[in-house]
Amino acid sequence: MMRNLYCSIVLLFLCGTALSQSVDTTHKDTSKRRIFHDATSKNTSNPLYVIDGVIFKDHVKEIDPLDIVKVDVLKDIQAKNIYGSRGANGVIVITTRQFLINKYHKKFIAFSKSYSDYLKTHENKDGDFNYILNGFPLGGKPDEIIERLYEINSEDIQSVTFLDKSKNPELVKSALIITAIRK
Repeated sequence: MMRNLYCSIVLLFLCGTALSQSVDTTHKDTSKRRIFHDATSKNTSNPLYVIDGVIFKDHVKEIDPLDIVKVDVLKDIQAKNIYGSRGANGVIVITTRQFLINKYHKKFIAFSKSYSDYLKTHENKDGDFNYILNGFPLGGKPDEIIERLYEINSEDIQSVTFLDKSKNPELVKSALIITAIRK
């Protein structure tokens, strides 16, 4: 439901855009859906796009709407304060799943060599883990878990322990145990 809302918001602000296919994300088909901005548009009232921290002025790279975790729309003073005159027509900030995953991977591998080794041998895939933060399992939808892992500040992390199910047969899934304090 939220993914449909995010896609709708993006589409509302993509003036002068083209859509290669429907963005109805309730159907889990295997075809790629892409949103892209028409680079030939001379409309100067287009908003600024920031995707995974990278500013796109003239065009937006292709994005599969199913990969979008978060969309923020900044306008007026808020957009100008952060992006200056480039944000005068508003800013659409899009955060993708892979961006968040890469960020939390970097945080946690600094604390756990076994987790780093696991990621290297498993193509950076850790989606089928049990994540435990301060003794409590992280529950919810995958995108919610990814956001919560991303939001943990590196300075707050005390330890990261990785338990690989292949080395611990009593485990149903591999586990990443994170101990962090809030300052």
